[in-house]
Amino acid sequence: MSCLRKQNGAVLIISLVLLLVMTLLGLTSMQSTSLEERMAGNERHANVAFQAAEAALRGAEDWLDGQNLQPTAKSDGSSGVWTLDSPEAVASLASSVDPWWKEWRLSDWSSNGIAYANTNSLVFAKDQSNADITLDNVPPRYVIEEVEVVKDNLLVGTQGDFSGRSFYQVTSRGTDKSGRMQILLRSTYARRF
Repeated sequence: MSCLRKQNGAVLIISLVLLLVMTLLGLTSMQSTSLEERMAGNERHANVAFQAAEAALRGAEDWLDGQNLQPTAKSDGSSGVWTLDSPEAVASLASSVDPWWKEWRLSDWSSNGIAYANTNSLVFAKDQSNADITLDNVPPRYVIEEVEVVKDNLLVGTQGDFSGRSFYQVTSRGTDKSGRMQILLRSTYARRF
């Protein structure tokens, strides 16, 4: 009997220690779950921004494909096509080592980039209420730069017809619906006019 009286509080102490361990395990799993949820949300925002940039990139290439005559590249982009590394872009970023398309802010893209107009028909994802997410408030934008024209024939100095391909760099910027996530894509497009 005296041995049992000495162990009266042992069950309480053991159960409190087990409860403490289970609480710590529960808190750790909750933190891990909330971190994974934030990671999945960020991945979703990046995916929507990527799809928007890809849509603008394809829209710019479709615009080039639809031109009957070769567009004239201008340093201010007023024709829809910029000269490669236009003087305005180079002068404004002379102190920078990054290319212009990495340095441009939202205001630069808004004033100089061409908005991809068909975003209303694009559905990028579903939100929590299962409604479609479109990018009406933040349309993706693109800039087309003429790189060079490459002749196809070796008849140098003749008065024959010019035959060759025009090369363009297309840079697009897409964001998610909130505008916080930004994706830049670039492609090279060749076309014979």
